[in-house]
Amino acid sequence: MAALPLVLAAVLLVTQRTVPRPRFADGGRVSTQLRAGRVGWLLSLSIVAAGFGIGALPALVRATPISLSEFPARADSWVAGRRAAGLVGGSFAKSLRAAGVPAALVGGVITAFQLDPDLPRVLPRDARFSVVYEGTPKRGNLENARVRWASVDTGGRLHRIYRYETRDGELALVHDDGTGVVLLDLKRPVAGAPVTSPYGWRIHPVFGDRRFHNGIDFGARIGTPVLAAASGVIEDVGLRGNYGKYVRIRHDGHLQTSYAHLSRFAAGVRPGARVTRGQRIGFVGETGIATGPHLYFEVLLDDVRVDPLAVPPALPIRLRGTELADFRTRVPRTSGE
Repeated sequence: MAALPLVLAAVLLVTQRTVPRPRFADGGRVSTQLRAGRVGWLLSLSIVAAGFGIGALPALVRATPISLSEFPARADSWVAGRRAAGLVGGSFAKSLRAAGVPAALVGGVITAFQLDPDLPRVLPRDARFSVVYEGTPKRGNLENARVRWASVDTGGRLHRIYRYETRDGELALVHDDGTGVVLLDLKRPVAGAPVTSPYGWRIHPVFGDRRFHNGIDFGARIGTPVLAAASGVIEDVGLRGNYGKYVRIRHDGHLQTSYAHLSRFAAGVRPGARVTRGQRIGFVGETGIATGPHLYFEVLLDDVRVDPLAVPPALPIRLRGTELADFRTRVPRTSGE
C-alpha cells in the first residue's frame, strides 16, 4: 500500500504527457494534482470554466478513475464540474438560472436554503450566492447534473449546504448542523402515456361505487415497457389480487413506488434486486381487476399514498447520531471560495 501513491503519481505524470488535456466547450480547462487526504489519496480536479475558478473538487482515487474521469477514451465519459455565482437580486430562482445553474437543480437549492432558520426569509438583493455542480459533459452541457455544494453570503454570515448520500441511499442537501432536504426526482413510468384516471375520488369503473383512487392510471397498449421511477430496491413482486401482477420498489427511507396490472415482469425483477431510475421492470397489461390495458402507479411517502403528480421536489431531513458524525467526516469543509 505504501507504494500506491508513487504508482498513481507515475500514472498521472505519464498520462499528462501523452494524453491531450480535455477542455470544456466554453473554453474552461482541467488540471490535476495528487495529494494526501483524510480518506486516502485524493485526485484534485481544479476546474476553470466560463472565466472563473471552481476551486479544488476532491474525488477519491479508486482502481481506474484517473483515466476514466480525467483522460477518457470518449469525450462524454468523464465527470466535470462548474461553478455559478452572482447576486441574489430580486429573484433568487431567476438569478440562479441566469448564472447557468441547471433548471432541475434550482428548486432543491432554494428549498434547502429555505429550511435554514438563520437565513433571512427575504434575502438581501446584494447577497451573493455560489453553486458548484457536476455532471457528464455532452454537446456543451452537463447531463445528470448534481449539486456538489452551494452557499449564500448575506454579508454578515456565510450559509452553506452540501450534497450527501444518506445511509438509506437518499440524495440530500444538508447544512452544517445536519438539517436539510432529501431531493425527489421521479421519472414518468410509461414514456409519453396519458393519465387516464387521476388521483382522488371517482366512480369505480368496475364496481360502480364511489371510491378513492390512491394512484393514477397511465393508458398504454399491452406490452408497453414500464420503467422504474427512481433507483431503489424491489420489495415485492407477484400476483396481488385486484392489482394483478405487481411490483413495489423502496427508493429510500421515505419513498416507495408501486406498479400494477402488468402483463409480465422484466428479466431479473425479484425481491431484493436493485434497479436504477428508468430501468425496465415490466410491461403494461390488464391483469387483476381492470377494464382495459393500463398501468396503475402509486407513490408512497412515509407509507402514505400521495398524488404522484404532486410529489414535492424535496422533503425535510435531520441527520442524527452516527450519521451526523459521518456527514461531518465525509463532507469537505472547504469550498474553494
